Amino acid sequence: MKQLFLTPYPKSCAAPSREAQSFDRRSREVRSLDEQSLDQQSRNPRPVTRRAQTAGFTLVELLFAVFFIFAALGAIIVTTNNVTSTGQHNEAAAQVQMLIDAARSWGRQPTQSQNYTDVSLDQMYCDGINISPFRSTGGDCATTATGAGGGQNVYGLDAKVVSASSGAQYAVEFGTGDLPNCQALLDKFSVAAGVVTASTECTTATPFILTVTVD
Repeated sequence: MKQLFLTPYPKSCAAPSREAQSFDRRSREVRSLDEQSLDQQSRNPRPVTRRAQTAGFTLVELLFAVFFIFAALGAIIVTTNNVTSTGQHNEAAAQVQMLIDAARSWGRQPTQSQNYTDVSLDQMYCDGINISPFRSTGGDCATTATGAGGGQNVYGLDAKVVSASSGAQYAVEFGTGDLPNCQALLDKFSVAAGVVTASTECTTATPFILTVTVD
Protein backbone atom coordinates (compact mmCIF):
# COMPACT_ATOMS: atom_id res chain seq x y z
CA MET A 1 0.00 0.00 0.00
CA LYS A 2 2.71 2.45 0.94
CA GLN A 3 4.45 1.69 -2.26
CA LEU A 4 1.25 2.40 -4.19
CA PHE A 5 0.89 5.91 -2.70
CA LEU A 6 4.55 6.73 -3.10
CA THR A 7 4.43 6.02 -6.84
CA PRO A 8 4.80 9.35 -8.76
CA TYR A 9 1.88 10.67 -10.88
CA PRO A 10 2.00 9.77 -14.50
CA LYS A 11 2.80 12.57 -16.98
CA SER A 12 -0.85 12.91 -18.05
CA CYS A 13 -1.88 13.70 -14.48
CA ALA A 14 1.05 15.93 -13.63
CA ALA A 15 0.25 19.20 -11.83
CA PRO A 16 0.04 22.26 -14.16
CA SER A 17 3.20 24.31 -14.47
CA ARG A 18 3.55 27.95 -13.40
CA GLU A 19 3.48 29.13 -17.02
CA ALA A 20 0.18 27.32 -17.66
CA GLN A 21 -1.33 28.72 -14.48
CA SER A 22 -0.22 32.26 -15.46
CA PHE A 23 -1.68 31.91 -18.99
CA ASP A 24 -4.95 30.61 -17.58
CA ARG A 25 -5.18 33.55 -15.18
CA ARG A 26 -4.53 36.09 -17.97
CA SER A 27 -7.18 34.43 -20.16
CA ARG A 28 -9.74 34.70 -17.37
CA GLU A 29 -8.86 38.40 -16.92
CA VAL A 30 -9.29 39.10 -20.63
CA ARG A 31 -12.65 37.34 -20.70
CA SER A 32 -13.74 39.32 -17.65
CA LEU A 33 -12.79 42.61 -19.32
CA ASP A 34 -14.66 41.64 -22.50
CA GLU A 35 -17.76 40.75 -20.52
CA GLN A 36 -17.60 44.07 -18.65
CA SER A 37 -17.25 45.99 -21.94
CA LEU A 38 -20.24 44.20 -23.48
CA ASP A 39 -22.30 44.81 -20.40
CA GLN A 40 -21.44 48.51 -20.44
CA GLN A 41 -22.33 48.80 -24.13
CA SER A 42 -25.68 47.12 -23.54
CA ARG A 43 -26.46 49.56 -20.74
CA ASN A 44 -25.23 52.66 -22.60
CA PRO A 45 -25.82 52.12 -26.34
CA ARG A 46 -24.08 54.48 -28.73
CA PRO A 47 -26.46 57.32 -29.78
CA VAL A 48 -27.66 57.20 -33.38
CA THR A 49 -26.64 60.29 -35.31
CA ARG A 50 -29.18 62.47 -37.12
CA ARG A 51 -27.71 61.45 -40.50
CA ALA A 52 -28.40 57.80 -39.72
CA GLN A 53 -31.91 58.53 -38.45
CA THR A 54 -33.14 60.46 -41.47
CA ALA A 55 -32.44 59.86 -45.12
CA GLY A 56 -31.61 63.29 -46.58
CA PHE A 57 -31.12 64.76 -50.07
CA THR A 58 -28.01 66.45 -51.31
CA LEU A 59 -28.13 69.94 -52.82
CA VAL A 60 -27.41 68.53 -56.29
CA GLU A 61 -30.34 66.11 -55.99
CA LEU A 62 -32.68 68.95 -54.96
CA LEU A 63 -31.51 71.11 -57.87
CA PHE A 64 -32.13 68.26 -60.32
CA ALA A 65 -35.62 67.76 -58.87
CA VAL A 66 -36.46 71.47 -59.21
CA PHE A 67 -35.09 71.50 -62.77
CA PHE A 68 -37.23 68.56 -63.86
CA ILE A 69 -40.34 70.05 -62.23
CA PHE A 70 -39.92 73.34 -64.13
CA ALA A 71 -39.14 71.49 -67.37
CA ALA A 72 -42.35 69.47 -67.00
CA LEU A 73 -44.37 72.63 -66.29
CA GLY A 74 -42.88 74.33 -69.36
CA ALA A 75 -43.79 71.37 -71.55
CA ILE A 76 -47.36 71.37 -70.21
CA ILE A 77 -47.74 75.12 -70.86
CA VAL A 78 -46.42 74.82 -74.43
CA THR A 79 -48.70 71.87 -75.15
CA THR A 80 -51.71 73.69 -73.70
CA ASN A 81 -50.99 76.79 -75.79
CA ASN A 82 -50.64 74.69 -78.93
CA VAL A 83 -53.92 72.90 -78.25
CA THR A 84 -55.67 76.23 -77.58
CA SER A 85 -54.25 77.80 -80.74
CA THR A 86 -55.28 74.79 -82.84
CA GLY A 87 -58.78 74.85 -81.36
CA GLN A 88 -59.18 78.57 -82.11
CA HIS A 89 -57.95 78.13 -85.67
CA ASN A 90 -60.41 75.32 -86.32
CA GLU A 91 -63.28 77.36 -84.85
CA ALA A 92 -62.25 80.41 -86.91
CA ALA A 93 -62.23 78.34 -90.10
CA ALA A 94 -65.68 76.98 -89.24
CA GLN A 95 -67.03 80.50 -88.67
CA VAL A 96 -65.63 81.82 -91.95
CA GLN A 97 -67.11 78.89 -93.83
CA MET A 98 -70.47 79.44 -92.13
CA LEU A 99 -70.47 83.10 -93.22
CA ILE A 100 -69.64 82.13 -96.81
CA ASP A 101 -72.46 79.58 -96.90
CA ALA A 102 -74.97 81.89 -95.17
CA ALA A 103 -74.29 84.75 -97.60
CA ARG A 104 -74.58 82.39 -100.55
CA SER A 105 -77.95 81.17 -99.23
CA TRP A 106 -79.11 84.77 -98.79
CA GLY A 107 -78.10 85.71 -102.36
CA ARG A 108 -80.01 82.75 -103.79
CA GLN A 109 -83.32 83.94 -102.38
CA PRO A 110 -85.81 84.92 -105.13
CA THR A 111 -85.90 88.47 -103.87
CA GLN A 112 -82.11 88.85 -104.25
CA SER A 113 -81.36 86.96 -107.48
CA GLN A 114 -77.70 86.75 -106.42
CA ASN A 115 -77.44 90.51 -106.05
CA TYR A 116 -75.31 91.20 -102.99
CA THR A 117 -75.56 94.98 -103.00
CA ASP A 118 -77.37 95.13 -99.66
CA VAL A 119 -75.77 92.10 -98.00
CA SER A 120 -74.81 92.33 -94.32
CA LEU A 121 -75.06 90.13 -91.27
CA ASP A 122 -77.91 92.23 -89.90
CA GLN A 123 -79.83 92.01 -93.22
CA MET A 124 -79.23 88.27 -93.43
CA TYR A 125 -80.47 87.89 -89.85
CA CYS A 126 -83.64 89.86 -90.56
CA ASP A 127 -84.28 87.86 -93.74
CA GLY A 128 -84.31 84.64 -91.73
CA ILE A 129 -80.81 83.35 -92.51
CA ASN A 130 -79.11 81.50 -89.67
CA ILE A 131 -75.95 83.43 -88.78
CA SER A 132 -75.26 81.76 -85.40
CA PRO A 133 -73.07 82.29 -83.38
CA PHE A 134 -73.38 85.90 -84.57
CA ARG A 135 -76.41 88.02 -83.69
CA SER A 136 -77.77 91.55 -83.88
CA THR A 137 -77.31 93.55 -80.70
CA GLY A 138 -79.17 96.78 -81.48
CA GLY A 139 -82.41 97.90 -83.10
CA ASP A 140 -84.81 95.41 -84.63
CA CYS A 141 -85.78 94.12 -88.02
CA ALA A 142 -88.84 96.42 -88.20
CA THR A 143 -86.48 99.39 -88.33
CA THR A 144 -82.74 98.72 -88.67
CA ALA A 145 -80.98 95.89 -86.88
CA THR A 146 -77.35 96.60 -86.03
CA GLY A 147 -74.33 95.12 -84.36
CA ALA A 148 -74.27 91.60 -85.76
CA GLY A 149 -70.72 90.27 -85.83
CA GLY A 150 -69.23 93.15 -83.86
CA GLY A 151 -66.53 91.63 -81.62
CA GLN A 152 -68.28 88.27 -81.83
CA ASN A 153 -65.86 85.98 -83.65
CA VAL A 154 -63.69 83.36 -81.95
CA TYR A 155 -60.87 85.90 -81.49
CA GLY A 156 -63.23 88.50 -79.98
CA LEU A 157 -62.98 90.64 -83.12
CA ASP A 158 -65.36 91.73 -85.87
CA ALA A 159 -66.84 89.50 -88.56
CA LYS A 160 -68.64 91.05 -91.52
CA VAL A 161 -70.22 90.21 -94.87
CA VAL A 162 -70.04 93.09 -97.35
CA SER A 163 -70.84 93.70 -101.02
CA ALA A 164 -68.08 93.48 -103.62
CA SER A 165 -67.81 94.23 -107.36
CA SER A 166 -70.98 96.35 -107.40
CA GLY A 167 -73.07 93.60 -105.87
CA ALA A 168 -72.02 90.78 -108.19
CA GLN A 169 -69.83 89.33 -105.46
CA TYR A 170 -69.62 89.41 -101.68
CA ALA A 171 -66.72 89.32 -99.24
CA VAL A 172 -66.32 87.94 -95.75
CA GLU A 173 -64.14 90.12 -93.53
CA PHE A 174 -62.83 88.35 -90.43
CA GLY A 175 -60.53 89.82 -87.77
CA THR A 176 -57.80 87.40 -86.73
CA GLY A 177 -55.63 89.34 -84.27
CA ASP A 178 -52.24 88.40 -85.70
CA LEU A 179 -50.62 87.61 -89.02
CA PRO A 180 -50.00 83.86 -88.44
CA ASN A 181 -53.72 83.33 -87.72
CA CYS A 182 -54.68 85.31 -90.81
CA GLN A 183 -52.17 83.51 -93.02
CA ALA A 184 -53.35 80.09 -91.86
CA LEU A 185 -56.94 80.95 -92.80
CA LEU A 186 -55.83 82.52 -96.08
CA ASP A 187 -54.02 79.32 -97.04
CA LYS A 188 -57.20 77.37 -96.43
CA PHE A 189 -59.75 79.58 -98.19
CA SER A 190 -57.71 80.99 -101.09
CA VAL A 191 -58.12 77.64 -102.86
CA ALA A 192 -61.74 76.97 -101.82
CA ALA A 193 -64.43 76.54 -104.44
CA GLY A 194 -66.06 79.78 -105.61
CA VAL A 195 -63.44 82.00 -103.97
CA VAL A 196 -61.90 84.80 -106.02
CA THR A 197 -58.24 84.19 -105.23
CA ALA A 198 -57.02 87.55 -106.53
CA SER A 199 -59.28 89.40 -104.09
CA THR A 200 -58.68 87.13 -101.10
CA GLU A 201 -56.00 88.51 -98.81
CA CYS A 202 -54.80 89.43 -95.32
CA THR A 203 -54.18 92.97 -94.17
CA THR A 204 -50.72 93.53 -92.72
CA ALA A 205 -51.81 95.69 -89.81
CA THR A 206 -53.85 95.11 -86.68
CA PRO A 207 -56.43 93.54 -86.49
CA PHE A 208 -55.10 91.54 -89.50
CA ILE A 209 -58.41 91.15 -91.35
CA LEU A 210 -58.91 88.18 -93.65
CA THR A 211 -60.97 89.13 -96.72
CA VAL A 212 -62.48 86.22 -98.64
CA THR A 213 -64.20 87.35 -101.83
CA VAL A 214 -66.78 84.93 -103.23
CA ASP A 215 -68.15 84.93 -106.75
